[in-house]
Amino acid sequence: MKRAAALYVFLTLLVWGIFAFDQGLFHDDAAHLMWASQHAGAPLRGLFEPMVAPTRLLNSTPYILALASPAPAVVLQLLFGAYWLLSALAVFALTRRLFPSSPGLALTSGALAATATSDLLTNSSVGLAYCLSGLTFAAALTAALRFQETGAPMALVAAALLLNAGLLASDGAAPAAALAPLLFLATRGRADRRWAAASACWLLALLPWTVVFLRFLRDPGSYAAIAVAPFDAVRQGRLTAALTAHDFLPWRWAFRRPVWIEHLPPVVPAWVYVLATLAGTAAFVAAASAARAESGAEAGDAERRPRPSYRSSYVAAVLVLMIVATHAAFSGVQLAEVRFRTHLVTRLVAAILVALLAGALASRLRVPRLALVLPALFVGLGIAGGLERQDTYLATWRRQRAELASILEAAPALDSQAILVFSLAPDPGGFQATRVPYLASAWMFLLREDASVAGRTVVSLPGWGADCRAESAGLRCTGGPGSGLYAWDRLVVLRFDPASFRYRLVTEFPESAGAYRPLALIRPAPLPERALSLLAGPRLLASLLPAP
Repeated sequence: MKRAAALYVFLTLLVWGIFAFDQGLFHDDAAHLMWASQHAGAPLRGLFEPMVAPTRLLNSTPYILALASPAPAVVLQLLFGAYWLLSALAVFALTRRLFPSSPGLALTSGALAATATSDLLTNSSVGLAYCLSGLTFAAALTAALRFQETGAPMALVAAALLLNAGLLASDGAAPAAALAPLLFLATRGRADRRWAAASACWLLALLPWTVVFLRFLRDPGSYAAIAVAPFDAVRQGRLTAALTAHDFLPWRWAFRRPVWIEHLPPVVPAWVYVLATLAGTAAFVAAASAARAESGAEAGDAERRPRPSYRSSYVAAVLVLMIVATHAAFSGVQLAEVRFRTHLVTRLVAAILVALLAGALASRLRVPRLALVLPALFVGLGIAGGLERQDTYLATWRRQRAELASILEAAPALDSQAILVFSLAPDPGGFQATRVPYLASAWMFLLREDASVAGRTVVSLPGWGADCRAESAGLRCTGGPGSGLYAWDRLVVLRFDPASFRYRLVTEFPESAGAYRPLALIRPAPLPERALSLLAGPRLLASLLPAP
């Protein structure tokens, strides 16, 4: 266990921690922090206030905790790193329960989980809820299997609590959780009383969440009505197959990852990728070899090699079914095509399957240690995929930090009646922090002393925000949440410059006939403490990278 824990810590640091604390917020992080700030006045109620969906009672907890600290982005990253490491340990414990006679298999499964970087949200705190869902699901399965072995009732209580803790953060593990009784049966080998008790209690624990969630799905005014696309069996079948395959194609994680946001030039040197990959792979091979030697599975000892059993085949079949069911359930949700959310859960199940395949190969090879090539390939490419995510989020934050800082430089504080307009027309392309109206409002809420500016922020960008046109009476915006006619004497317009990635104040509009006077609405002000924290520059290793 000590060897496994040390290995997982090292792999987690490579996959997540090299540049973790140099990243800023990404995408919905800003909106979640704004939501948490609005509920921070009632912390006990806020910790259990549903966010996005009525079932997500624990989704806000990390953000409320982050806001209570002087460095919210750092706290969110710390939580993500802790979840990632604990997920590897949970997979280790689950594999030990599934295959108690194969300790080497457990070490390999955990290492594969620590380097399974298939999801777009790897290393982004936006994925915290889904990462927690996978972690608690693996831990709940472990507790339920312990009950089947020992009959300890507290293990069943722990399983129910862990299962609901994850589902109340996100619905990521729900499809796999519904199939858990099949895993219990495959492990137990027979439908006896303990299997019946474990399955019944598991499904009863799942029932309240299921009822609330189904109501949410049927509500035409809920977020689900927006997030779920119309059903298309052919499209969703193909996407399910592609999402499932992605769990087992580690070269795509690093080199052919589907692009949702702009693919920016790398900021992390190639030698860092190479060094981290080699170091992590070598550490894994050394630890796995030592574990094999300790378990007595020496190369060439055919009588002592672990051989696949029918139980292993049944367990593997259920694990595959869990992965396919999860991807099928999410194939109709927005952004599924870019491997967003789902793989933070299925990667843990896939890690066990890859370890099982490596074990099966070892039982058939004359030199069993050669079977380590397969998991070592996944580990190495997974580390490269983790660095690719760190690289992407670093590059994205560099641009967005400059963008957000330029807003406060151009307009440090605003008159209480001023309307702030972010003009990104013509569309500069890319992925700006203020490109989407609700994120622009969230950032203005977080970065300014006057939180009311969030409600007076308009994004001028056809297709994403509003299409704003100058008229004699003012700026008329249509087609978005900022629709309306805004009088010139209340407007402060900032135009985005794609060459410098900064906003600049628009000082005049000929159509206004002199009525547009933004400087009369702008007030000098020091940067608020929260803005200084959120817009802080590189803290650690990223400060050594070349400037953009």
